Amino acid sequence: MLPSHFQNQYGPFLTKQMVLHLGLKFLNKECADKKKLERNAHVPEDMKQKFKKLISADLIPGEFKAQGCNPPMPAFSKELYEITKLNDKTMQSPIINEDDIIKQLPETYILTCEHDILQDDGLLYKKRLEDIGVPVTWNHLKEGFHGFLTFINSGVFEISFTKPAVGNIVSFIKEP
Repeated sequence: MLPSHFQNQYGPFLTKQMVLHLGLKFLNKECADKKKLERNAHVPEDMKQKFKKLISADLIPGEFKAQGCNPPMPAFSKELYEITKLNDKTMQSPIINEDDIIKQLPETYILTCEHDILQDDGLLYKKRLEDIGVPVTWNHLKEGFHGFLTFINSGVFEISFTKPAVGNIVSFIKEP
């Protein structure tokens, strides 16, 4: 579990429960024990060790880490692993792709938000791309939250940082 997964588990907007629900929908699976699933009981120890150099709270810069977010991890569950394992043609996270694949990626724009359950995933993906030599343009919004872009041009609900953030994205896309 990454710090932002714990810190922002109740949202705003994207919650831990929604992430689990959408992940299971993506896999077209059902799971009765979501409490264990949300704490990574579906990941075998050998896989945790294999990907620790890519996905670990230790790789998150200190200024992004929440305090007191190291809940105990449950024992591995083969049943949960069987429910959530992917076939060879499906990749749930591009961060664990082979180096040869990642090296082919174009310059990438990454936007992370302080109040987003996926903040640390973005930070780790940024690091992964940079480590492999893929140019990254990164923008972090301290006041941001998952889905804030949906409020653009929404009148009273529009947030002051929405249009500047969209401007940054558009500028990146338009760069020659």
